[in-house]
Parts: sequence; structure tokens; C-alpha cells
Amino acid sequence: MKEPPPMPPNRQPPLPPKLNQPPSPPSLSQQEYTRNSETPIHPTVLVTALLTIAVIVLIIAWLIMTISRNLPGTTANATQSGAQDSSTTPDETKMGTGTEETPIQPTHAESETTDKTASDPSGSQPAENPNSESEKVDDETSQPPFGETANNSSNHGDTQTNRTRVLNTGSGKRLSADGTNPFLIGGDATSTIFVIDKSSSMSGAAFSSVRNSLLRAIETLNATQRFSVIFFDTTAHPMPPNDMVDADDKGKDLATEFVEKMSPSGSTNPYSATRMALDMHPGAVVVLSDGDFDITEVKRITQENQMDRKTPIHCIGLQSHIRTLQKLAEDNSGTYRTATVSP
Repeated sequence: MKEPPPMPPNRQPPLPPKLNQPPSPPSLSQQEYTRNSETPIHPTVLVTALLTIAVIVLIIAWLIMTISRNLPGTTANATQSGAQDSSTTPDETKMGTGTEETPIQPTHAESETTDKTASDPSGSQPAENPNSESEKVDDETSQPPFGETANNSSNHGDTQTNRTRVLNTGSGKRLSADGTNPFLIGGDATSTIFVIDKSSSMSGAAFSSVRNSLLRAIETLNATQRFSVIFFDTTAHPMPPNDMVDADDKGKDLATEFVEKMSPSGSTNPYSATRMALDMHPGAVVVLSDGDFDITEVKRITQENQMDRKTPIHCIGLQSHIRTLQKLAEDNSGTYRTATVSP
């Protein structure tokens, strides 16, 4: 008997695809491609955006502060203006202008004149003293009193500078030679050097008067002139910077500080100081001393001056007639004066 043919194996039909099955994750190469394709934000763009935001915030803050400041000020000004308008009466307002009229107060001099006129009905004025002119000191009336302020105004009067210099050194006395400041003898030169004796014999009121009159003369110099000061005893003591300076505010302040520091000491030797002054080639030299010195020094100075440029040397004898100083002035185209201490 034949065996039956084998049965074919059971073949199951393929399963249908699942509809809700999630997609398979991308491969590693796909992830790297996606990451590389994204463009990052550049740091410069980020910083620029932040700075722009900060500037906008600052501008807003500044506007808020400006508005907050202006509002109270405007209110206060409006309040003050209203108060002034309410306090102004029609009688105090000029017709046609609306400006407030300010009463003119009489000055002190006008008040005194009014009082004198009221007390003297005849209105007669006191007679002038004919001898008053001889009591005036030339070229010093325009200077301020000791210790007061010297006012320098421009030609147009728009600006004014106040310069205070301590002129009241020592006792406040001054020198006088025939009613004038003896140091003005060389004031018309474009440049002047003052050579001043400060030996021990100059101590007391004499030296204080010399300093006061010297500073007065320096004060009268204009800014176009140049000057210097050299004190002498046994040796020479020049004013810094050991050369002539402009006669402006700075130069005059420098001279004031230098002169006030000087005090009498030592003996009298004018040669080194006068020789130093001539070496600066000034327009004039003014020498002051209170005593005679060796006549050979006069001849030496004169000889060296004539060999150079023959600068005029003016001399001042203090308290008495000094023959050697007169000889020095005569031999060097200068002028001699005897000065005394004014009471």
C-alpha cells in the first residue's frame, strides 16, 4: 500500500503592517547631520543686542530724570512770578514799560554834601588851600592806600581784576625826595633794576620805608616794562629767577614776596650787586644806600659800565647826602637824589 504523500507545511500569511507603530529612530548619521545644519547665534550679535537694550534703558532713565527736575522748577518759578506780580502796585510801575522802578539811594558823599548844604543856607563852599598842591606826591595819587585793593580795569570797563598786594610792610612810612617817590627816577625806562642796600645800618623804620616806597614804584610800572630787584650787604641777593621779569601781575607778586622777606644784616658792598645789574643790560639802574663806600668801587663800576654799553645809573642817598653815590650817578649819566623818611 502506498504511503500518502506528505502534507505541505503550514504557511502562515504575512501579517499586515501595524498602523500605530512609531517610526524608527533616525540613525546616528542623521542626528549628526541635523545638529550640524543648525546655525548658532554669533557672540557679536548677542553683545550688540545687549548694548542696544542698555542704551535705550539709559535714555529712558535720563528723560525721566530731566522731566522730574523741570517740573518742580517750573512750578516754583511760576509761584515766585505770581508772588512778585501780586506784590507790585500800580504806583511802582513805569507807564508803558511795566518794569519795576527802583528808588535811587544817595551815596555817602552825597548825603554829607546834603547835610552840609542844609546846615549852611548860604551854600558857600570852603576855599581851597593854595599850598595843597605842594603837599601832593607825584605819580602816587593814583595808587591805592596801604593795605587796600588795586583795581585793574580794561579800556572798555567790561572786565575787572582785583589784585591785592601787601604794601603796608613795617611801619607803613615812605621815602620822599622833594615830595616824590625817589624810586620813580628811572620809571620811564623800558627796563629797570633796583639795587638796594640792606646792610645792618639800614635797620629800623628806614628799611621799612625803603620797602614800602620800592613796592609803590614797582606798582606803577606797566606790563610792557621789565624790572628786577637786587639787595646787597656783604654779597648780592638777586630776586628770582636772577633776571628781569615782566611788570605784570605775576612779576609784581613775585617782587612783593621777595622784598618782604629781606631784612638788614652785614656790611655795605654795592659792587657785586651793581655789576650783576649791569650784566642784565637794563635800560636803567637805581642804586640806594645810606652810607659812603670806597671810592675805588665807584671808579671800577664806572670803568666797566663805559666799556660795555654805559647804562644810566641813578643813585639815592638815604637820610643824608652821600658823596660817593653822587659821584657814581654823575659819572654814569644818572641823577642823584637825597631821600628822607616821611613822618
